[in-house]
Amino acid sequence: MLALQVAKSVFIKQTIEWTEMVTGYETPNRYQVYFKNPGDPNYTMLFTCKEMSDYCERNYCSGDTRPFIMNIKHMSNMNIDNDYQSNIFAVMNKPYKYTCYCLARPEMTGHYKGVEGPRFGKIYQPYTYCDPVFHVMNNIGQIIYSITTDCCKCGFCCRGGCGMFEPITFHIFKGENCDSKMINLACGKIIKHSMGIQSLLSDADNFEVFFPNECSPEEKLTFIGAALMIDYMFFEENPNQRH
Repeated sequence: MLALQVAKSVFIKQTIEWTEMVTGYETPNRYQVYFKNPGDPNYTMLFTCKEMSDYCERNYCSGDTRPFIMNIKHMSNMNIDNDYQSNIFAVMNKPYKYTCYCLARPEMTGHYKGVEGPRFGKIYQPYTYCDPVFHVMNNIGQIIYSITTDCCKCGFCCRGGCGMFEPITFHIFKGENCDSKMINLACGKIIKHSMGIQSLLSDADNFEVFFPNECSPEEKLTFIGAALMIDYMFFEENPNQRH
């Protein structure tokens, strides 16, 4: 946890799944999480993440309803056979939710070691009329941060056309209240980077998370989970949606 304690930001890179591009069948998402030591211009890999889900969940559920367990492994426990089932550092558990307005709202919980392990945080998306909001909670369910963005941005409402070249910034606010128009009050941000024409071939996305200054390692790990949840909620497409 020392690396997370000193990290000011992390870069999350989604792996391009070539098998998915060739066959058209959705494969489990994989991500690498990098961080910079203070004063170091180079990124260092911190975690690797892999989605654990079945074929039907990936290929027939839309990204916002898709259930999964994201296994997160620390680089110190990596091995040559890419075993994501043992020596798990943490997991993010997103259950299936068929959301209808204020009913069955999406959520994701973070646990150390496995889904039965100690909970370190939770991300919850309440119902909003326009701009999306995510509440970041601690291990006892208290809202400590909120995340939002302007829903009218080109890259948010349109993935094709100009949206391919438009980065999207999700602003982090302290506490429960947030407003996408008052970014001067934001204490951090999550940036979904532009993927350009690659968006025509793959739905793999890259994110950068800039943590609030007073963040604990557990809160930073929850923010990494929030970036992954944002990716699934708004930018993940199954084969039917792409067609």
